[in-house]
Amino acid sequence: MKEPTETSSRQIPRFHLHSVALRQKGAYLLGMPNVLHWTLVFTPSSLEHLADRDIAVEDVADAVFGYYGVPFVRKFGRDQRLRWLISAPLEGGELLSCVLRSALPRDVTAKGAFVIPATGVPEAPSEFKASMRLCVSARLSATDEVRSYRAWRRQKGNA
Repeated sequence: MKEPTETSSRQIPRFHLHSVALRQKGAYLLGMPNVLHWTLVFTPSSLEHLADRDIAVEDVADAVFGYYGVPFVRKFGRDQRLRWLISAPLEGGELLSCVLRSALPRDVTAKGAFVIPATGVPEAPSEFKASMRLCVSARLSATDEVRSYRAWRRQKGNA
């Protein structure tokens, strides 16, 4: 994590800000689902999973909110098993794939949890909202997935 700041005796990473207005315009024109209304939730267990795979929290936020390219979003499952697969490029050109699920109130109130809204500024969780998504898993995509993402972008006319 980058440059942690001390907030209420917890370490919360500080992220660089991106232009939300530009992302919202691009997301609207490209028909992206309501990803920009989501708030990402990270718990100690999700942070541990990311650390095991050597993936930074800011990379997950960059991918989900489409900072370096339009994310490919696929929804699957039903009810409590509903998940979202997000694939999007990172700053260095790698493709990151994340699996998100709807956050539960216990995720938000967990000790050490923090949230990242679409603005990219992390904050301590305040109240539970239905638009919160917990990062279940993330990994750098394989070569064939990168080709699939690029083909999808060409199909959308955004090569």
